[in-house]
Amino acid sequence: MAGEAVAAVEGAPATWRPRAALALLMGYFLLFGVTVGGQGVLWADIKSALALSDGVFGTSQIVSPMLGVAFLLFGAPVIALLGKKRLALAGLLVLGLSSLVLAAADGLWPFVGALVLTGLGFGSVELVMNSATLDWEQVTGRNVMNLMHAGFSGGAVVGSLAAGALLQWGWAYAAVLALLAALCGVAFAATIPVRFPPADPSPGAGSGPAAALRLLTSRGALMLLALLGLLGVIGESVAGTWSVIYLRSLGAEAFVGGTAYALFNGTMFAGRLLNQPLVPRPGRAPPRGAALINNRSRRTKGKSKDQGVR
Repeated sequence: MAGEAVAAVEGAPATWRPRAALALLMGYFLLFGVTVGGQGVLWADIKSALALSDGVFGTSQIVSPMLGVAFLLFGAPVIALLGKKRLALAGLLVLGLSSLVLAAADGLWPFVGALVLTGLGFGSVELVMNSATLDWEQVTGRNVMNLMHAGFSGGAVVGSLAAGALLQWGWAYAAVLALLAALCGVAFAATIPVRFPPADPSPGAGSGPAAALRLLTSRGALMLLALLGLLGVIGESVAGTWSVIYLRSLGAEAFVGGTAYALFNGTMFAGRLLNQPLVPRPGRAPPRGAALINNRSRRTKGKSKDQGVR
């Protein structure tokens, strides 16, 4: 009986269902996008309610993406200890809790504490959803990562439009955050019956985020390209978040801010769908580390500002 319980949590490779696993993973990407999109619209109200200066607000938010990056780079031992499914369940709990703490925050330090929880929750779920998607690709021989990231962008469109509309209809930002926490609860419940794709038992010494980082640091041209990409992502993220804050400061309605944020993510969604035919379909999935590090691009949501994505 105990063995069956463990198998239910970790996912027995012999009985996992590819479609169910793929649907669950897509749900994670959608949830990720909805949360990022929703928070991107709420930051203006949160910043105003807590009376945070621009500098304090932007600087404090760097806590979350830093924790997320650390989790992605050094989370392999955690996966080895807990397994992907347990880590996903724990991450969803922490992510939901972070929204509730953020909703109740009444000052700088509770705000920072909520961002710490956000970084831990996002980092763990992001690590699982990317690595499990790569496992799925490895087993099935199909490339779906680009489609999954399109799902993230689509979720961000829905989240930003919904948050803007709810604020426009008189919802408090705390109520919207509670709704985001409830979505984490739905994802938690959906995770329990699904078995994850079997992981490659021998991924090799050259796989993993740490291996990808070593590759970048050993080749100057790759490091330069990575730095240019990082600067572009930071600029894009800062512009996206602060554009909503700027619009609201000019007197724009909440729905206008949400629509502006949705337009940006909508172009990302369209671009990812359009370039899907250009993505190569190798028999073996690309290196895990590269995909995991790439996915941080959607998780710097404007920090000095804060997710996945290839």
